[in-house]
Amino acid sequence: MRTLTFLLLFLPTFLFANTDSLLINSKIEQVTVFKNGAQVMRTARANIAIGRQVLKFANLSPNFDEKSFQLKAVGDFTVLAVQHQLQIDTQKIDIQLIERLINHNDSLAAIIEEWSLQLEVLAEEEALILNNNNNNNKDQAMDRLTIDELKSMAAFYRTQLREIRLEKLRFQRKINATQIIINQQQKAIIAQQHKATTIRYKEILVTISAKIATQGKFELSYLVHNAGWIPTYDIRVKDVQTPVDLLYKANVFQNSGEDWEEVKLTLSNADPRLSGQKPILSKWNLGFYAPAYQSQSPKPYQQTGISYNADGSKTIRGKILDGDEGLIGATILIQGTSTGTVTDIDGNFEITLPAGYSELQISYTGYNNRKVDLNTTYDYNFQLEEGLALDEVVVTGYAGSSNKVRKQRVKKEKKSTTKPIAVTTLQKTTSVEFQIKEPYTIKKDGEKYMVTIQQIDIPAYYEYYCAPKLEEAVFLTAMISDWESYNLLSGATSLYFEGTFLGNAQLDVESLQDTISLSLGRDKNILVKRSLQKDYSKKQFIFNKKLESKDIEIEIRNKKKKPINLIVEDHFPIAVTDEIEVKIGTYKGADLDKDSKILKWTLQIPAENTQRLSFDYSVKYPKRSRVVLD
Repeated sequence: MRTLTFLLLFLPTFLFANTDSLLINSKIEQVTVFKNGAQVMRTARANIAIGRQVLKFANLSPNFDEKSFQLKAVGDFTVLAVQHQLQIDTQKIDIQLIERLINHNDSLAAIIEEWSLQLEVLAEEEALILNNNNNNNKDQAMDRLTIDELKSMAAFYRTQLREIRLEKLRFQRKINATQIIINQQQKAIIAQQHKATTIRYKEILVTISAKIATQGKFELSYLVHNAGWIPTYDIRVKDVQTPVDLLYKANVFQNSGEDWEEVKLTLSNADPRLSGQKPILSKWNLGFYAPAYQSQSPKPYQQTGISYNADGSKTIRGKILDGDEGLIGATILIQGTSTGTVTDIDGNFEITLPAGYSELQISYTGYNNRKVDLNTTYDYNFQLEEGLALDEVVVTGYAGSSNKVRKQRVKKEKKSTTKPIAVTTLQKTTSVEFQIKEPYTIKKDGEKYMVTIQQIDIPAYYEYYCAPKLEEAVFLTAMISDWESYNLLSGATSLYFEGTFLGNAQLDVESLQDTISLSLGRDKNILVKRSLQKDYSKKQFIFNKKLESKDIEIEIRNKKKKPINLIVEDHFPIAVTDEIEVKIGTYKGADLDKDSKILKWTLQIPAENTQRLSFDYSVKYPKRSRVVLD
């Protein structure tokens, strides 16, 4: 027995000339789906005759990567050569069948037309009888008729109307049944017309030589690019006493040109498109900057927009802006992947999204992240907004950028149960694989097919949060730590709390934080009210200064029959000029951040209990100036 593994070789065609080929039926047994691309593995068996012959493996994906093809052959024979070729198969239309169906439909339509006329005649006859009955009732008083005459009249009309309406019903049923036949034959006509499509697929020709009759086993594997999977989640929380129920799913898609029928799926977070070659850092020679000579002609403008490629991918050319100014070094990632790019000195970027991906994640230090759905936008100049929290400001200048200056905000660093699903998680050196035990069928239509990966009960710490100055509402959050052990990837989530659908959110696991915070929405059973205490708040005029004092009260009412943990945040104002003086008053029970002046209360409120918080401050500023407080 011999086991041989061959990479696809580009060999001269004369090795295969004048040799009859033996068609070998192969079946897709297993597919490893990457975030971008898929590795397809086929198996086949064949009876090998004595001598030299060519084995043909047909109906393979026309889009597979030729460099990735591998052949494993087991048997008492020798593999001499391997070659691929593109096969084109155009299905012919059955013209005679189409003509017969069209003629038959025309005949049936004529019959329906005759029956429709019969229905109109019966309807007119029915109307005539009813009108005659009404006229008789007007001309002849009913009280003059004897009982026998009334019975005879009623029997006549009942008999006549019954026969007419039964006849109308029979004609209508015939029309409906015949119309169904016409519709079915019309579908058959359309199906025949669609057969005039050209089908392309690849064939692999394997030349072997055997000294004895034997049996061979073959494994063919190759990589297709127009396939992938997108992680999604269903997150359910029964109540704040139970773990988070996380259903980990994958939307698998492919448009490779071949259907995957009842195959063993393996989902991998690896990306075969990325180079495995490590980068080499060369020496850095530092010298004085000498700008290159530039002509007075303006720099050509980069046209923004989208273009669609032959392999199903799309290329986006856009610009990241802060107002009218481009942002240099902004990061653009394909949502759900680690593939991305950065903007150039003018804020321009170009990125290619594989088939099935349509969302971008845009980020820049000191600015709020932005997600863009390319299916719902036609403007590729994306604006970013500055973030709220400012811990430290760094001013960076870029040589040769027309005196552009950027402000970058630098942030300060601040037991699970798996439910039985037929999935095996394999932790490899540089990737994670989910081996799905149940076979799946994934069609070549590019549609997304949902595959369940695992269902996990994750321990969580629940706490409520409110910032009543921004919104008088209390939000429930689930804090999940040690999330790295679950092999999660960034993806869209559907949130459910106490059996109610809350909406969709995005699970972001690309950050370096140890804890993931999931917002579970507002809890209407906890009321919060922030108010200004007028008895203690006042204005005073001292010489050329104005003094305003503010006393704030926050009232929280827990209507729930269980105690809650609640974080409440508010803040004191910060003077940005020497002409404004801020004096901080009392803030009982709160922690005060010295830099941001943010107040934080960590509370435990008993069931059906009300708690009040308060703080006060005063501000002195020039009398003729205007300052907006609270």
